[in-house]
Amino acid sequence: MTATPHFPATWPPGSPGLVSAGRRGEAVELYQTTAVGMPPSVVEQMRHAPFRPSLEAIAHTLAYDAAIIGDRSLPAGLLGSIHVPALVISGEQSPPFMRAAAQAVAAALPYGQLHTLADQGHDINPEATAPVIADFLAS
Repeated sequence: MTATPHFPATWPPGSPGLVSAGRRGEAVELYQTTAVGMPPSVVEQMRHAPFRPSLEAIAHTLAYDAAIIGDRSLPAGLLGSIHVPALVISGEQSPPFMRAAAQAVAAALPYGQLHTLADQGHDINPEATAPVIADFLAS
């Protein structure tokens, strides 16, 4: 299982300043490369994605994301206290650390079930997800 990249303890390094200076795109890219660990070449490609304006619109929330994520440690004790069936969905083409996180969450849940969607990445297709959720809810 691949380890999750360490979330920088000093995050957000300059992010609030970028946002307040109106450089929201740069703040998004800083988060993507520094906090998420995306390769710069992927970030470059995402500059032209149709969802990019939406990311820039919420750039001011990146500091909140960092506070919630913390050190990225899995709250296994908290997850272990959830005693209802839970479905964890992952895409097989998601980055290794995301697939590992999904596996760890499912394993930490007493009634956790992992389903990995074939041919899907992090941005899973709703049409691929819906039947899996329907089957889970029907069981």
